[in-house]
Amino acid sequence: ISCPSGEFMCKDASRRCIRESWRCDGEDDCSDGSDEKNCYISDSTQQRSNTTNEEILIYEDLRNLVEKIADQQETDRSRIFVGCSQDLKKRFSECLSKCKKILCPVQELKSFLSACKSGIKPSCTQNCNPECIKNQGDCDNGKCLCKDGFSGDDCSIKDCNPVCVEKQGDCVDGKCICKPGFTGEDCGTDIVKCGVENPVPTRIVNGVDVNVARKYSWQVGLKPRKHRAENYFCGGSIITNKHILTAAHCFYDFPLFAPCFKNIPDKVFVGIGDHQQEDTIDDLSDVTDLIRSMSITTHKDYNCETNDNDIAIIELSRPIDLLKHADVLHPICLPKDDCETYEGLTATVSGWGGLVGYNIPENQLPGFQQKFPNILQETQVKVLKNSKCSSQIDGKYPPAVFTDNMVCAATEEGYEDGGTDACQGDSGGPLSVKDNEKHVQIGLVSFGFGCASKGNPGVYARVCKFLPWIENIVGTEKTYNLP
Repeated sequence: ISCPSGEFMCKDASRRCIRESWRCDGEDDCSDGSDEKNCYISDSTQQRSNTTNEEILIYEDLRNLVEKIADQQETDRSRIFVGCSQDLKKRFSECLSKCKKILCPVQELKSFLSACKSGIKPSCTQNCNPECIKNQGDCDNGKCLCKDGFSGDDCSIKDCNPVCVEKQGDCVDGKCICKPGFTGEDCGTDIVKCGVENPVPTRIVNGVDVNVARKYSWQVGLKPRKHRAENYFCGGSIITNKHILTAAHCFYDFPLFAPCFKNIPDKVFVGIGDHQQEDTIDDLSDVTDLIRSMSITTHKDYNCETNDNDIAIIELSRPIDLLKHADVLHPICLPKDDCETYEGLTATVSGWGGLVGYNIPENQLPGFQQKFPNILQETQVKVLKNSKCSSQIDGKYPPAVFTDNMVCAATEEGYEDGGTDACQGDSGGPLSVKDNEKHVQIGLVSFGFGCASKGNPGVYARVCKFLPWIENIVGTEKTYNLP
């Protein structure tokens, strides 16, 4: 005895035929319930020849989850699975197309299968990639929560120490790959140290010679031509392997009876690692270099009459090899962006500027002759309060005025007595204070009324005010010392 095509024979004594569509529909149409038994097994076996391997795999995964749900809820497996067992090929593969490789969590399976039955593609709101669990992650509202040391949508990415990326490294397969100039497991150790004095023992007006071993190796000098006989017309400091910090007024002309104006040359030459201007040989001559500028950028708001925003950056035509000379050449450290006042601290200023002090207008009198040193000079000055600077500068030589973009300093004995000071030729050079044995550049030589003149402190551009501007120009170049 058999049933016509499209019908199912009950296994009870009646052996009656019912519609095939009534089988596994959640209702007992046969007295012995045979139409609702082995639904997930019979359909999977009957339909496998018409399905892809991937569909069979997903089917089996769902069946395993059904068994878990049935065990937990004491529910008939066939009733839970009825939704997708009706037509494996046409409906099951269709409704799973949106969720291939991911499965709804157990608590959503019932509604998932119900959506399959009606032909709707389900939206598994709490889906996680099964690789998440495989990689020891936890699924929480569709988000894969990874254990420490792993990340990614499926927790397959092995992490590095977070310090690696915070410092100067890139994380590749769990290994911290350091950028040039850094070393250590987390790339937190600088090969190139900023602001470090060279430790070999030993005028700026009334100053002293700087020791031969490049005590302030970040100090540079600017020449108009590539000629050793030329004196440096301005100073500057190394802030990266391709950038020099200096003063904007170094690239302006200041005629006596006419307005000042910008006069940026096509190129300047930057003396690197120099100790003395004359072309001499010493045990560190291989460190010295003369590099041409590629570009010169002055601050867009620099005012050559008031001297406000007196800062510029030179980009070099080729990088300084700071790694090769890491034991001798050091960039200077830049300050933090909190713009500390530094009032009362002792600071160092260095350069190859004039040695003869004077009061304005002595330098314009007949017979006045300035002298320039061969050897780099240094002196120590005391950072003064802003209010003191304003009272001594504002209104003295209009239109010059002291602003928040400036810092002023004088000798320890007090600016009233003159003493040591920066002078012509020192412009653009660094004013630095020591912080944890490292020199931090808080200013750069800008202007003054005379040199070491009584009652006239030296004025410097306040570097911390220009950090965003500096970083914008430096861009992605290797920086060893930005805060």
